[in-house]
Amino acid sequence: AQHPALVVAVEDAEAEAAQAAADELAERSISILCANAGTATFGPVAQLDPAAEKAQVQLNVLGVHDLVLAVLPGMLASRAGGILISGS
Repeated sequence: AQHPALVVAVEDAEAEAAQAAADELAERSISILCANAGTATFGPVAQLDPAAEKAQVQLNVLGVHDLVLAVLPGMLASRAGGILISGS
């Protein structure tokens, strides 16, 4: 049996893009979710833009969380599936 792969890339901190990806995944039967978030900023914390830092946390943590929540109901219903979360 074939198991087609679906790649959904969310490459920015746009909440709408992350939500669109979660919505797309929720509509499909997903057997494995590989979620990788790895944006970063560098420099003294006092000099970083607080809004940009918050957006980064939202993508790296909440974006992955939302994707997991999108696929989890289908995995639980089928009693199968796996989730791999990584960060770089």
